[in-house]
Amino acid sequence: MIATVTVNDVLDGHVGLDVECLDRIYLNGYVPNLQVGGQVVSFLTAHLGNPIPSPAILEKIGTAFRRAVAVFAEDNRIPVVRFGKNDRKIDVMRPYLARQAATGRPGVAAIGVAQEFAPVFNELAKQVVASATLACDWEIPASPQTGTFDPGKTNVQLTLDGAQQPLFKVASIAACGDREGWHYDDETKPTKVGVCPATCTRIQKVAKAQVDLLFGCQTLTVD
Repeated sequence: MIATVTVNDVLDGHVGLDVECLDRIYLNGYVPNLQVGGQVVSFLTAHLGNPIPSPAILEKIGTAFRRAVAVFAEDNRIPVVRFGKNDRKIDVMRPYLARQAATGRPGVAAIGVAQEFAPVFNELAKQVVASATLACDWEIPASPQTGTFDPGKTNVQLTLDGAQQPLFKVASIAACGDREGWHYDDETKPTKVGVCPATCTRIQKVAKAQVDLLFGCQTLTVD
């Protein structure tokens, strides 16, 4: 009868691994559901709660992270090292690692800043723009002039491919029919402004669309 020999049996006594300390640890973040533009759109809208999946949101997230790291470095007097394009990072960081090791205490030797992944996020942002569509309803902000909202003194201006046009208010979404216009979500206590389905279709077909809420002038309504 032939005995079964495992890999462990073969290696036993021949190969040994003795780890006394770690030289370095690399941490790579990978999120499977953020690999293509459509998934990023869902992340920016459904997950983060933004009405429009603008690439500017990615910039805000990155800026907030960089600001937090800078504050951490300043508060703890940690050197911030910016790597050049052709720098070998371990060689650049070696003096900082040696200085930290000489203290005999664990700690952050330095914070290295590199930009290798910028092209990836730039391309991802382009995909978001290509797959994003403008929403057809929006939260009502406070009037910048008075700080309050007057339902009778609000208008909606539409700009499609550079051409401006006013939209007239209809009584409700049910009153839209096939015509264009805008309406409140609730006539008594409105919290959102929405456009009629015909207007929504036209907004989402053009390459460049912008919707502005204008406060202070009497609302233009459909006769």
